[in-house]
Amino acid sequence: MKINNIAFLTIRVLSVYLLIKSFSASSKIIGMIYLSSSTQNKTTLIMQSALFLLGGQLVFLLSSIYLWIKSKVLTKYFIMERNSCGS
Repeated sequence: MKINNIAFLTIRVLSVYLLIKSFSASSKIIGMIYLSSSTQNKTTLIMQSALFLLGGQLVFLLSSIYLWIKSKVLTKYFIMERNSCGS
């Protein structure tokens, strides 16, 4: 296997990892919000905290999508950086 293929697969695996991490954490946050909203009357505070917590997971999701789409370009960039350093 060439180093280009290894770098490409590594970026894709990282992308899948971030996607799974974002869905996993988002489901935990949504479950927590659902349980706390059914027991409390302070829905505005709960919704504000939900947006704050889900915002971080949105960053993971967008990073995952970006890495998946741009994996070839990033591979070329990393390989070019390695070759220009003289390694």
